[in-house]
Amino acid sequence: MTTEVKPPQSAKNSDPASMTFWERVDAENRAFAKKLNDAQVVYALYGCLDGFSLSYSFFAYCVKAFFDSENSSDKMHEILTSPAGMAVMITESIAMVGFSLFANVFKDDDKNPLKRYIAVLWPYFRDAIKGLKNAYKGVQSFTQILSVVSGENMNFLLLPTALVAGAFSIFNRIWYRYLLSQRKGMMKHNRKALEALQKMDWQLLDQEKIASYREELQKQEEFLSHIRYRGLISQAYSGIIDGLYLYMGVMSVSVFAAPVFITLAVFSSLYVALCIATRMYEEHDYQRKLRISKTKVELALCGRELEAMVENFCRQNAQVVVEGYEQFKEDLSRQLILFNNHRQFLYDNLKLGYSSAALAGLKNGLAAYGVIASLLFAAATVSTMCGVMLSPVVVIVAVASGIACLLGFLIHALVKNYFHASAQESYIAEHPANSKQLLKQLKENESIVRKLAQEPEKDKFKQEILDDLVIDLAVLQFNIQEWTEVGRSGISGLSKAQKAFSILMVAWQKQDEKGHYQDTAPMFWATALGAVLYCTGFALRAYARGFGKPPLDDVGVFPKHSNSSKWTSSEDDTYVTPQDSASPISEPNDVVTSELTPSCDKTSFSVSRSPSLFFNANSIARSRSENYMKLKSGEQDETLDGGKKSYTSYTFGYATEILV
Repeated sequence: MTTEVKPPQSAKNSDPASMTFWERVDAENRAFAKKLNDAQVVYALYGCLDGFSLSYSFFAYCVKAFFDSENSSDKMHEILTSPAGMAVMITESIAMVGFSLFANVFKDDDKNPLKRYIAVLWPYFRDAIKGLKNAYKGVQSFTQILSVVSGENMNFLLLPTALVAGAFSIFNRIWYRYLLSQRKGMMKHNRKALEALQKMDWQLLDQEKIASYREELQKQEEFLSHIRYRGLISQAYSGIIDGLYLYMGVMSVSVFAAPVFITLAVFSSLYVALCIATRMYEEHDYQRKLRISKTKVELALCGRELEAMVENFCRQNAQVVVEGYEQFKEDLSRQLILFNNHRQFLYDNLKLGYSSAALAGLKNGLAAYGVIASLLFAAATVSTMCGVMLSPVVVIVAVASGIACLLGFLIHALVKNYFHASAQESYIAEHPANSKQLLKQLKENESIVRKLAQEPEKDKFKQEILDDLVIDLAVLQFNIQEWTEVGRSGISGLSKAQKAFSILMVAWQKQDEKGHYQDTAPMFWATALGAVLYCTGFALRAYARGFGKPPLDDVGVFPKHSNSSKWTSSEDDTYVTPQDSASPISEPNDVVTSELTPSCDKTSFSVSRSPSLFFNANSIARSRSENYMKLKSGEQDETLDGGKKSYTSYTFGYATEILV
């Protein structure tokens, strides 16, 4: 049987001439980010800068912990200008910079054990130092506010509280880093499992491997149950420490009247509370992504087994005795029920509820306000270097703008989720589960299995099963976090540069009339030049990491069709591979003409199908960017069928040919 369908639109969407302006901008943006990510130069530069910044942070923390924090700058000058202090600082800096440089360049899956160990160990070491620094600054901001509100000097609480909070912060960050590494390993395992299932022939299903996959999936389920609440508590504590440091810290950059100070404290407390809530939501979202990844493997396993069951029955029906029909019907019913459960569970997790969308919007709003707060800290750094006090009006405007960011991104997330949910509901309504109808038919009609021996019924039955294996739903994606991280990281480079050159040029400092050491004009200009390097290095690293690396949850399922089919998996997770090594061009909503060739007979027929499964917005955008850059550079592929390019994507049980 043949179904008339519309010509594909995917090729058109990949043509630079037919792309919209914003699609071309996004394509070039992601292509450039991927080049930066692959080049590794940005990570090497970031490793050097970040290592030196951390060496200063650790040294400054030790000085403040063991000496009077109010005169710590003068004490640091005395230590750094002494031979012993210089030797300690130089040794620490070289060790930190070298460790950070190699860790940012090496991969955690490198075959060399030393390189792998360095890459794995550095994040834990860095988290320990960051935990100490953030805990100290967070407690410092809290004690300052407490002193103003109570009218008494509460600085005596700073050191003991900071030490306790820092110890908990170190433990919490290291434990959570270990949790993230476990989760990352599981998602990598799921990706490899999907790739193995893609290449696995239905006639030679490796039952031992399938059993090992199911055992690993069971371990992942136990892991999710074990860390469900622990991960939320861990992120709640991180939200408290980081919220106090970032959102309460803005109140320490200027002097305010009591009513203004209390008002700002209320708003800052709100930001801290929202920071805690969004951090907990972030952990919940991480767990959801692992659950989605796990369900994809379960669905792929179930689909492969279902396909093998139908194909084997189709091949053996001429030799099967009458009793075999009943057994096949029972086995098929159980497999369809299992498949339906996995499919529905995946549907439920791909949807984003309005409460989750609201938290995602608040998270984006806080990220945008984080950029504003970083600008405020940078302005305070410049004001300090110039010897002037930052105007309270600037702080008031910055804190008030945070409310605007929260409301704006909250509305944006809710509206976007509404349209996304409507599109999902429309898709589900237009693509009902055929397997549910098949189950109903199996229960109501005892002879339906016997009819599978007839060619039309057999082909229709298999087609309906195969149609259910395509789920063209994507998780709602926000790219705001990537851009705000680029802005925040770049702006933070200014204060990091000022601290770095305060160490490098410590001998240039001069005493003022009160006997305190202050930066001089040469240090100011050196800091300005160094800030360009720091801001550029930190911003480019965030840019390459945010837009050049595919996320672990960006996984598709496209098994090969037959032994003669050459199926390869590209690293960009597009899973639509051309016959002649051209770049993938298919997008999830394209309707194409598909040739479905069952293994058990010679019947061929076309179906109207969407070739994509488990795509998300980032994978589509990355695919578009690579296609755009290749077409723009003039790369040509071999032509077939009278000058038309031919591409093939392989889904469960059949191949989809796309003619451009």
